Amino acid sequence: MPKKSALQSVVQAVGTIQRPKRSWFSRLPTEAQVEMSEVKREWLSGALQGAPIVTVYRGIVARCTEVGWHAPEAEQTISRWLRSPDK
Repeated sequence: MPKKSALQSVVQAVGTIQRPKRSWFSRLPTEAQVEMSEVKREWLSGALQGAPIVTVYRGIVARCTEVGWHAPEAEQTISRWLRSPDK
């Protein structure tokens, strides 16, 4: 049986690491999390009642893009986030 090289062993070990999935929100800097939490509070309070999720999504993506923050990848991401309990 051929011996493994150190690199092969490291590559194999790295391949087996289970990286935790991070939400788009958790990737944001603290300042951005504060801003987005305000949006969520307003949504949950009903202040944005009648606003379609797609509109909220587009607004969030626009803000993230404007300042260089990680933007959510799909409208469903925002829908789930808005309805999720705060931790």
